Amino acid sequence: MSPEEARWFVRGPWEFNTGASAQVTDNRTTRRRAYSRPDGKNWDRLGLTRIRPGHWMGSMTPEQWRRQHAGPIRLQITCTRGGEQWILLREIQVPEPPPALEQ
Repeated sequence: MSPEEARWFVRGPWEFNTGASAQVTDNRTTRRRAYSRPDGKNWDRLGLTRIRPGHWMGSMTPEQWRRQHAGPIRLQITCTRGGEQWILLREIQVPEPPPALEQ
């Protein structure tokens, strides 16, 4: 694995879907955006995609990767206002999809 691959590889089962939103800059970050509590625009919907294991992980299947990284989505949100900056850390639980029906 190259240092560049290591830098951009998301170590978990989800990353931003770079083709689903103009708000997403890459698989790990979004563009800066102003939000307003008074006018109600204080949220966004950003698409996520499942990550496949890295090519250097040998024989690990996507299903093994998902089971190994089944924990919550961890978000780091950087906020600024009036020259001040603060960081919010959040964990979002993702419900397991229902098991596939056997035919």
